[in-house]
Amino acid sequence: MSVALQKTAYTDVTMGRDDSSILRLSEALRDADIGKRQDDGTIFAGNSPDTKKPLFIRPQDKSLTMKWREAMEYAANFEGHGRAIGAFRLSTPREMRMILDNHEKIPGLKITSQFKGEENYYWTSQRPPSDCHGGYETAWAEHFMEQFSGYWPIYDKSSVRLVCDELK
Repeated sequence: MSVALQKTAYTDVTMGRDDSSILRLSEALRDADIGKRQDDGTIFAGNSPDTKKPLFIRPQDKSLTMKWREAMEYAANFEGHGRAIGAFRLSTPREMRMILDNHEKIPGLKITSQFKGEENYYWTSQRPPSDCHGGYETAWAEHFMEQFSGYWPIYDKSSVRLVCDELK
């Protein structure tokens, strides 16, 4: 599917079609185009399970692992792929799980069966609703192979893959 058609499909979804046509359109985009590089260099990752809008990711991880606050700052200040500062962000937990579940179609993800090691986890934007971890500050992290999802200490380092919601 071409970039222009993706923009058209996105417009159709947001113009108020009934739920069944939105679902069919979302499924078609997800099945046909996950992993395809766009003209701006980003990769179509599927339709966000949270917003139902197309989600695009950078073609590679940040080369270094980083602490959660560093990752949030990196995302807030990243400028690239023809987008201004602030266009990219860390994914939500459900978006990251979708990306990791589609790993065979998306190039450049760190794929390992090791449970330990900071590079094997990906930060998301979610923090817990309250201090529910015995005084530790945490944020949600996803592990690729172990299907681990949970709150991870924000002072530990993990991998970062930025996402954006709009096609440039």
